[in-house]
Amino acid sequence: VAVLAGGWLAERGAAFAVGEDAPPGRTSERVVTVLSTLSVFQALGGRFCAVLPSDVLFPGAFARRSIPATSKYASLAERQEVQAIGRKSGCHTCGTRFPRVFHADHMPPIKLCNVQTSGFLGFFRKWPAQEFYPQCGSCSRVQSRAARISTRKTLALELRYHFTSLRAYHASGLLVGMLAYKLQEKRRDEFLAQRDDWAAK
Repeated sequence: VAVLAGGWLAERGAAFAVGEDAPPGRTSERVVTVLSTLSVFQALGGRFCAVLPSDVLFPGAFARRSIPATSKYASLAERQEVQAIGRKSGCHTCGTRFPRVFHADHMPPIKLCNVQTSGFLGFFRKWPAQEFYPQCGSCSRVQSRAARISTRKTLALELRYHFTSLRAYHASGLLVGMLAYKLQEKRRDEFLAQRDDWAAK
């Protein structure tokens, strides 16, 4: 919704910027602007599923790359690989790229795997496949608390927002707005030239 609104506002803002002499916008142009915004958003790496806050018990909004994990702690080589992923894509939960050290975060968390495979029915369940994702210390502490109070019937809901973790695709509305401005400016000039021709006749 935010991306769609951004595309529409980009087109309206461009029309306003070129002045009242611009010809009225057409619905088809607005549709093209919105679709262009969506295309640029995805081309720059944006994902619609990543717009919502991250649930700390599941792969987060910035979960791009991971490496296979076991139920054991990450080895030195695995931690180094996770560090490299974290420096490039940030914490998979909140998106920050600035912690000194990224934790190798089990997904799903070991506590949830233990809960899933415990009890009589758990005996017949396989241990879930896990992945290591980079995670900052702050999100790791929140996740630990949520996992600790979760049970088989009820999972704790802990959300992490990422308003300050900006990426290139967040500028998709601005980029399309600049293009829309140039197109509106061109249409205005053509409109004014045509109007002058009519007045001369």
